[in-house]
Amino acid sequence: MNTQRLVLRHGLLSDASFILSLLNQPSFYRYIADKGIYTKQQAEDYLQKTFIDGHQQQGFGPYIVANKQGIAMVGLFQREALAVPTKRLQNYYMRIKVSLATLPR
Repeated sequence: MNTQRLVLRHGLLSDASFILSLLNQPSFYRYIADKGIYTKQQAEDYLQKTFIDGHQQQGFGPYIVANKQGIAMVGLFQREALAVPTKRLQNYYMRIKVSLATLPR
């Protein structure tokens, strides 16, 4: 999806350099986790599993968001440790999808 100010899109294997950089920032380690992604190949594997396969298997997942200032990652993630049923997450995802579709282009 494109608006005047941002682009929201599915992750691609070509985003590996960005993912590698993002996942190895001290703030990512501190506030999220050390995902163990230290090489470009590991970043590509992460993109395949988390972004590409996640959307195909669950119908939701992370996206790449870009604007004039830079690029970021945003999305819905299913975590085994959280007791939130997948159906409930899919309902939230559909609401977000509808909301995004109504943004001015």
